[in-house]
Amino acid sequence: MQRLVHLMNGLEVGGRERVVVQLAQRGRREGLDHRIVLYDSPFRGVELDLDPGDVPVHFIQRGPGVDLRFAGALAKLLAELRCEIVHAHNDTAIFYGCVAALRLGLVRPAVIATFHTRPRHATTKARWSTRLVSRRARTITAVSEDMARLVVDEGWVRSCEVVRNGIDLREFSPDGPLGGWRERLGLAREDFVVAHIARFDGVKRHIDLLQAAALLAQLAPRVQLVLVGQGPLEDEIHARARQLTNVHFVPRIVDVAAFLREIELFVLCSEHEAMPRVLLEAMSCERPCLATAVGGVPEMLVDAAGAACGRLVPPRQPAELARAIAELSGDPATCAALARRGRARAADFSAEREWTSYVELYRAALAR
Repeated sequence: MQRLVHLMNGLEVGGRERVVVQLAQRGRREGLDHRIVLYDSPFRGVELDLDPGDVPVHFIQRGPGVDLRFAGALAKLLAELRCEIVHAHNDTAIFYGCVAALRLGLVRPAVIATFHTRPRHATTKARWSTRLVSRRARTITAVSEDMARLVVDEGWVRSCEVVRNGIDLREFSPDGPLGGWRERLGLAREDFVVAHIARFDGVKRHIDLLQAAALLAQLAPRVQLVLVGQGPLEDEIHARARQLTNVHFVPRIVDVAAFLREIELFVLCSEHEAMPRVLLEAMSCERPCLATAVGGVPEMLVDAAGAACGRLVPPRQPAELARAIAELSGDPATCAALARRGRARAADFSAEREWTSYVELYRAALAR
């Protein structure tokens, strides 16, 4: 039985966490021993964190700075689990996964590394430390071409392959149940509902969306924005939106597909992204998408023939964002065309393709 540990900081609801849980659950369905090891925040229950289902979750507290005691405790746990592969997710996990594996000597597990987002600790010391220990990783991947170039160009690693995020195309489809969200939020049938799903973090630029909402009150009064998520800036964003009657908040949605089927437009206005899974989910549900032209987003929203599968706007430009939303709210033909092409493009990012790519890497690591 393949024994694999996914190493990451916590299970707060987000795209990277959904990728990891999806991989671990698929591994267990295939009869493999996939587990998750957390080091900054333990699993806090399904009310606060992403539900790992039947995947065993372990927790080891990591201290501040470079915590070699944590690396030792991680190595001990890996030995107890007879772990064959560590799949480390993002720069901190990559560093500690490689250090722990090195401490196990001849019985060390293979390390697979994945960059889902930009490295968090962008210091020279962190970059060179990660570059040094990651030489012991069997394979280093990133979820988009743009992210792979970034971690190589900035010196985090010497080389990087690409394994793109994938979603369940059957779960995220235009056909399926609805969640009754219009009624819950008191939205009228004639309202043009625009949704944004993201953690309340500065990089997601909720502030730009609120500025756009203020402009849309005059440009397109039918537009109603629904912001879904939680996070460190939640209270600040709620306070800023207090006077905006066209902005609504939903802390968390379990059935994301049912929610997406009820909206007219999905928007993502981040400052930077790698390959946002939530954008793929909206595309797969055949919702027209509007997003900032950052990271791997442009490659997601153009098909093989070069046709646009969504609308792009520059980041940090609330007026441009508002103008694009207003235009799309009055152009159902363009929305329908973007939605159809987006659904077709989403088929290139299936969960099956993602799983197959990682299985090949896992097998190659064990063979070596």
